[in-house]
Amino acid sequence: MCEKSRQTRWERLTGAVITVCGIIMVFFQMYTAEFGVLGGSKQTSLHLLFVMVIGFLAFPTGKRVCTALDHVLSLIFMIGAAASLGYLFLNNGRLLMRMQMVDPVGDLEFIFGILLVIAVLELSRRALGPALPLIAVIFIAYAFWGNHLTGVFYHKGVTGRRFIEQMYLMFSGIFGEALNVAATFVFLFILFGSFLEISGGGEFFMDISKSLVGRLPGGPGLMAVVSSSLMGTISGSAVANVVTTGVFTIPLMKKTGYDKDFAGAVEAVASTGGRSFLRLWVQAHLLCPNISACLIPR
Repeated sequence: MCEKSRQTRWERLTGAVITVCGIIMVFFQMYTAEFGVLGGSKQTSLHLLFVMVIGFLAFPTGKRVCTALDHVLSLIFMIGAAASLGYLFLNNGRLLMRMQMVDPVGDLEFIFGILLVIAVLELSRRALGPALPLIAVIFIAYAFWGNHLTGVFYHKGVTGRRFIEQMYLMFSGIFGEALNVAATFVFLFILFGSFLEISGGGEFFMDISKSLVGRLPGGPGLMAVVSSSLMGTISGSAVANVVTTGVFTIPLMKKTGYDKDFAGAVEAVASTGGRSFLRLWVQAHLLCPNISACLIPR
């Protein structure tokens, strides 16, 4: 939020909206996890809608002091993204029946697609900095003007409507595998990690790791390895391990003198290896119908 000496009415309003949207998003994700995800692009469009609303309110412009114009721009981006995602949600059935790369892209779909692409790039810039959006813009430019290059970089190029079709109306662009995984699994593991942190369960794993390797040289790094291994017996996912144990291990490593990049790398590698523990348990159960008979000697 904007840093001001006195909390303004706008900040109180946005704080309330963020809280309400966050609560609704949590219940939505838990409901679909229990009773099944929504079909087509409904699940991902609703998930991205919550992210857009919360994101543009939580990251107004990236500046320390926000003006009225900054708030207006945030509202414009948020409304444009909401209209684009609402159109997808309401027309999900018809859009699923269209023949990709054959049926033409309508004018309204073309406009909504442009608005969503711009909104996603802008929110990425505000939340993550300019590097990632800049890389995306470079590849977008390559998609349009790659036909002017030579050699292995040459391609026939795409039209604006074909680009928007792939980004907005198909499952190979914004609504691809990454967003689908985020809308179905990653959010739940982040939520689980938050509950684990609040309830003290994360501290339990960290205490076990600390008791085992805390006094050894490089203890915080080894703690990341052990805690990720323990969490891997539950999650079986590298991403879930990072977003769950990384909440504790990365700040601890930074506090003890680890470079922030190195701390992130240690957690990423440890979490990738930790996911193998669940696979080992599954394979053991498959190989031994009576697991206790195999593990407990008589």
